[in-house]
Formats: sequence, C-alpha cells, structure tokens
Amino acid sequence: MSHSALLIAKDATIGLRLNMNGNRNSVKAFLKYAEYAQLPSINADDKWISPFITMLQNFFRDNNDAIRLETVDPQHLGDKTDYDNGIYVLEDYEIVDRINSPADTSPEHRIHDRLLSIDSTQPLVNQLGDFLFGMDTPITSIKIGDQVFLPRLFPSYEYPGRYRIHTVLGFADNDPFNPLTSNKRFKGRPYVDMFNNQDNAVNPQSYITTDTVRVLSYPIYVISFAPANDLHGAGGFDWLPATTMNDGTEALDTFYRHVKDSRDEGGSHIVRLLRITDPNITADMQPKDVTDYIDADIDRWESKEHALKQFVPPNADADRVPTGGADEHITHPYR
Repeated sequence: MSHSALLIAKDATIGLRLNMNGNRNSVKAFLKYAEYAQLPSINADDKWISPFITMLQNFFRDNNDAIRLETVDPQHLGDKTDYDNGIYVLEDYEIVDRINSPADTSPEHRIHDRLLSIDSTQPLVNQLGDFLFGMDTPITSIKIGDQVFLPRLFPSYEYPGRYRIHTVLGFADNDPFNPLTSNKRFKGRPYVDMFNNQDNAVNPQSYITTDTVRVLSYPIYVISFAPANDLHGAGGFDWLPATTMNDGTEALDTFYRHVKDSRDEGGSHIVRLLRITDPNITADMQPKDVTDYIDADIDRWESKEHALKQFVPPNADADRVPTGGADEHITHPYR
C-alpha cells in the first residue's frame, strides 16, 4: 500500500499532499511535534502551512516528491479519492475528521520514537532535545529547585533548541516590595532563573503563567520477567536509559532475548517492556540507586504499569497476568 494523504485545515481551500508517511500514526506525530515546537495553530487562515512544510522538508530531507500544495473545495472533499490514506481534516493540532480513509488496521503506537526521529532532522537551533523526555507537571506540584523547560526568548546558536532549562527559584508570595505578588496573574506562581543580571522575582518574564510545565526528567526502559506460575523460579528485571534511539534498540533486543529464554524454558516467565518517567529517578542517581528504587516497587512494573510490549505464555496462571495492559502483545513465534 502506498502512503499518500491530504492534510487540510477545517474549512480551508489549500491543503498539503503527503506522498510519504501519510498513515495515521505518522500524521499524529507530525501534529504533536508542531504543537510542541509551537508552530502556528492549524486553521483556515493557512499561516500554519509554511512552517509545517519546513518541518516536513527537514524530516523528508528535502525530498521534492514528498510534499506538495493542493487547492480543494472544502464543500466537496468527499469527491477526492486519490489518496491512499484519505483526507485528514485538522483543527489546531488535532485530527477532527477523516474522509475516504481505508480500513486502518495498524495498531496505535506511542509516538515518542517518531517524535525523536522528526526532531533529529531539524536544524539544531530549532530542535526540542531533552524537552521530549520531560514530564508535564501541574504548577501546584512544582517546588523550588525543580528544573523546567520554558520557551526560549530568542534563538541562539550558542544555546540551541526551542526550549531552555531553568531552575525554579521561588514563588510570588506576599511581599510589599514586589508588586507582582499582589497581581492576580502572578500571585502564588513560581519564577525561574530567566536572567542572570537582575532580580527574577520582580520580572514578569521570569514567571510560569501556564497551569502545567514540563519538568526535566530521566526516562528509563524497564524489562521485567516474572514467573508465569509456581513451577518456575524467581523473576527479575533489567533497565537502561531511554534517551536515544539506540537505547530503544537495545531495550527491544533485551526484551526479545528474555522472550526467547521464556519460550525455550516452556513459557517460564511473563516478559514486559516499559518506558517510564518517574520524578524519583533523576539523571544524577547512581545506577545502584535506580536499581534499588525499581526493585522496591517491582510489582508496579511487573503488572500494574502499562507496557510498550509484553509476552504472556499460554500456561501463565490467571492471577499473574499483568493488569496494566500493553500497546503490543507478543504472540508470534520468536524470530
């Protein structure tokens, strides 16, 4: 099957034809990346098209056949049937309708790896970088010392990326010498080390005014292998960082190695692959401390957390089947 699709804003007359990566998972990743990169919101005024094309051209490495503009009649979108994946009608950064789409049987996937792929092809000055590994956190949970991602005030080749990492310094509490503490917009809000040459507490640009903010975190992969029944011995786990595409490849190799071991031993273990972000796991922790933290709460990883992949042998006792579910259940013979 080919991979063409049309992306068009709701009620617009100009759309983008993709001749590659027109499947649902790819389109959702493109939209999420545009949102994270703060590209113009997608609507009928078409201001979103040029920056969106630039992002796609970088991803397709300037393949001139990958994208083209098309004019359409928004009242007769159903008449256009020459797209393998149909027409995606967009509003803001969401798919609000899909027209003439095929029966899409491809499974929904977490899009993190796709976002990493898109980001790696963008100019360094505009990449999202570690932002993609951050954890969205309510402002009410932020504390002094947290490191957070905030949009850059201006581009810099010395400090590339669309976001900067800042440290939370304090909150706008009652202070008669600081008018911001009585301002409804800033009262109780955290402020960060936005500037080095002034008091950030009195500068509105230093405050976080959104309801959530992305906090710097240290994502990891956990590969757990728990006994499938009482006939087999103890289980265990492996873990490794989840900060590069190579880490993902290594995690998959480790997962399938344990699946093979389980099959070779007659279905001895339930094997799960998880990608987790936990505020208690930080980049400055010693590996032994990370291992101890996971081990202390191993039941969560073995059963309750949602997994990327999992293998449950047919002979597993019912009470040992994970309750958290998984994106993909491995049932095919190991290969």
